[in-house]
Amino acid sequence: MATYGKIGEFKELEEESWTHYIERVCGSKTYTLAGDLLQPVRTAEATFKKIVDTLDKHFSPRPSEIVERFKFHSRNRKDGEGVGTYVAALRKLSEHCNYGETLPEMLRDRLVCGINNEKMQRRLLVEPDLTLKKAEEIALAMELASKHVVDIQSTDATPSKVNQVNSAAGNKGKNPASSTECYCCGEKHEAFTCRFKDAQCFKCGKRGHLAKSCRSKSAGRINKGTEPVKRENKQPGHRGNKNKDEKKAQPTFVEEIS
Repeated sequence: MATYGKIGEFKELEEESWTHYIERVCGSKTYTLAGDLLQPVRTAEATFKKIVDTLDKHFSPRPSEIVERFKFHSRNRKDGEGVGTYVAALRKLSEHCNYGETLPEMLRDRLVCGINNEKMQRRLLVEPDLTLKKAEEIALAMELASKHVVDIQSTDATPSKVNQVNSAAGNKGKNPASSTECYCCGEKHEAFTCRFKDAQCFKCGKRGHLAKSCRSKSAGRINKGTEPVKRENKQPGHRGNKNKDEKKAQPTFVEEIS
């Protein structure tokens, strides 16, 4: 029980009389207030329960039932608020609603309507003969399951990131796979990694690609310092040097096979 003031030592010189002092069970100011509220009944003649009830009505007046029910029906579960916390808040708001025996049903209805979660709400609505206890059990189970799923997914995500880092470290220094066609040899890889990037083309004579990948419209001359393979047909009866004015035979090149 709450106490109203403090009973101190009686001091004869003070204004309070001995009779007044021995009658009160609370502070002087509170006792005087109780006497005023109990008029025309004297404080000494009133019962203890009567005094306490009178003071309770004065210090803690009963709120309006209509307003309290409005607050109850307007209460929805907040974002991040647990189901258990929400139900406890509803019970506190129903203190002065005077629902009586219908309180469990009112709490059940408010839980379903104010759960603020579509999946939970659908699950509760399809349940036949739903009671407050059953609604709480289902909502709490779904809430706990959602937390477990988040924990499992966050745990599974960690090894994946580690594997990606390890994979990247393992592939360091290796040529990445590419769908780009190499202009040096025509294969599917990056040109800067091609082993024929310094090869000489036997079609145009330039270095940097093979003849099968040559993009020149006409064959050019071969760079100096290279000796192409020649095939000369010698016929019987033809000996000695050829005439200076005779056109030189076109050398035949052997195309390098990749």
